[in-house]
Amino acid sequence: MTEQTQGRRPRERSRGAGLAILLIVVGILILVGNFGLLSWDVLARLAYLWPVLLVAIGVDMLTRRRYQLIVWGAAVVAGALLFAYDTGGIGGRVIWGTPAGELRTVSHTLSGARDADVTINTSVGTLRLSDASAGDQLVQGTVRTGRGETLVDDLTRRGDTAVLRLISDQRPGVNIGAGDRREWDLQLTRSVPMALSVKTGVGSAHLDLQRAQLSSLRMEAGVGEVTATLPSSGSYRADFKAGVGAMNVTIPAGMAARVTVHTGLGAVHVNGTFSRSGDTYETPGYASATDRVDLSVDGGLGQITVDH
Repeated sequence: MTEQTQGRRPRERSRGAGLAILLIVVGILILVGNFGLLSWDVLARLAYLWPVLLVAIGVDMLTRRRYQLIVWGAAVVAGALLFAYDTGGIGGRVIWGTPAGELRTVSHTLSGARDADVTINTSVGTLRLSDASAGDQLVQGTVRTGRGETLVDDLTRRGDTAVLRLISDQRPGVNIGAGDRREWDLQLTRSVPMALSVKTGVGSAHLDLQRAQLSSLRMEAGVGEVTATLPSSGSYRADFKAGVGAMNVTIPAGMAARVTVHTGLGAVHVNGTFSRSGDTYETPGYASATDRVDLSVDGGLGQITVDH
């Protein structure tokens, strides 16, 4: 065995150990998030401290790994101080002078539209979406943006269809911290049929759509918890795509349902009176029911539960 080979092996073992530790830490964070032991919002804010990791790796390389314990200890301390600084624990100021966001009021009327096509895309934060009382209001509520984030609020018409786009536009490279408290609190119309598409980034989403008239629903989750209660009447299709985190979908009593499950690395549980054929679950009388939902569930890394 040559001297060069002998010198290389400790470095290879060190890199392997570092990767193993990183995987263990990431796995633990995902687990505590899935079991609700730590808020996904907090985990998201921790994730935005990743530049500290780059600095630590660079310093470690420059010092030829002679002071690993000191370097990584300093990185942990620096990360903790930055997190506390950003949450207001030691100053509560906005990092690097970036704008801290604002509270926006969202309000649009149907103005004679006979149906609606609504897209809602969030980046980081909490989304609360519900159906409002019957009337001419298409959407009403508030959006609290974060630093470096703007809200794209666009309403157009396509024939008799009101087309609404509410999309988070996040400026690249801007740090997102706990001081943001990003919240979307919106109520949608139940007066006309609606095709609804929701996509979340990091954070929780809570959809209460029991009285809504849906022609279709698409929900694509990122990282975080999702709870959704589907409409209790009508005939529509719903597609749920999970990311990392727990997802719970409730089908109201009295609704016939067919549930098709596409499992990922996580677990999917379908509870209720269903007959099963492979990956498809169907309630009695589904084929002839007037009020029914065709639900497709695509599993991710977390746990998905469908209750009926």
